Amino acid sequence: MLRCPWRQHAVSMTSHHLQPAESGSAERGSSSRRARPHVRLTHPSELLSALPALLGYYPEESVVVICMGGPRNTDMKGFVRADIPLETGGTPDWESVERMLASFREFCYRNEVATALVTVISTIAPLVKAELASWICAGLEEAGVSVGAAYMTARIEAGERWFSHFPVEDAGWLTDPRDSEVAAELVVAGRVIQRSRADMIAELDTADGVRMHRIDQMMTVPADGARRARSDTDSDRLDTLLSAIAAMASGACFDDAEYAAFGEALLRVPVRDCLFTLALTDSADEAEHFWLDLTRTLPPPARAEAAVLLGYSAYVRGEGTRAGAAFDIALESEPDHKMANMLLSALCVGFPPGQVAEIATIGWDLAAEIGAELPPLTEGAVEASPFG
Repeated sequence: MLRCPWRQHAVSMTSHHLQPAESGSAERGSSSRRARPHVRLTHPSELLSALPALLGYYPEESVVVICMGGPRNTDMKGFVRADIPLETGGTPDWESVERMLASFREFCYRNEVATALVTVISTIAPLVKAELASWICAGLEEAGVSVGAAYMTARIEAGERWFSHFPVEDAGWLTDPRDSEVAAELVVAGRVIQRSRADMIAELDTADGVRMHRIDQMMTVPADGARRARSDTDSDRLDTLLSAIAAMASGACFDDAEYAAFGEALLRVPVRDCLFTLALTDSADEAEHFWLDLTRTLPPPARAEAAVLLGYSAYVRGEGTRAGAAFDIALESEPDHKMANMLLSALCVGFPPGQVAEIATIGWDLAAEIGAELPPLTEGAVEASPFG
């Protein structure tokens, strides 16, 4: 669960921003990873069935606010999901619902969202579910967000019944989420749709404790001041990590001593800061795969550095759940990690990817200062966020 300001109230919220599909990306040298599938959804059944592909997992007991934009407010620009706060008897905790609504409103305000769709996914009684949807819609409307429709369903499954009481009475049956056009596009792009949010988080947090201990015995962890100071070895350490990313992409495996060297390199803050840049280059996919491997393999505190790079890569791509889970791992490894705390706070209040992408451009300049060379930034990557 994310360490958001409202966590103590049993409300967990994650935001997701969709990057626009890019035409002519090959000619411009843009990474295909940055281009989101351009899919036309013409019916509520298609929209609801596409949610697992968009979130990366099947949502349960959730409220999803889908943010719309474009000239006619028909383009999906992003979405924010929150757990429905339930009391012991299975009814909504209305005091916590009000705090959840405040979080939605803040997200819409920060991202200049004028139109939204509301979806309530829950097995609570239909009348209670309708009351919850009405509460959310009214609260958003009061904040100046026009709600185009509100949908309700018990779960996102093939053949499940959905209803809408706003703005008109409507109903239908969900199609199979696995057959949605969005799912097909994202699977082709290498995305995995997990069965649950817990499964998505577990994918990141699968660690080999025995190997971590062996690597820990081989590593030298410098004092905090030494970690932040620049060193003549920073350029070589950065080159070591860049070479490892390329090697792993070609199928290479590493021994414990090599992982220890990777961990020591990541503990150098100037080196780590340069590596944020990779999230906005054509090496983004390969780098993220490497950060995931290091997150599962390195001991603290190096694990925190790998996890924050993993989370940042997911954040700028618009995948809030994956980003939040990675930042949580970083903070479990090093509770006072400044960058992880800052990025998680930004994620929780709905800062769009375009704003945090500026970190990557600073890293590119820093690499030049220490005498290292990074891949060029993907053209237009910083401006890619629809809310940035």
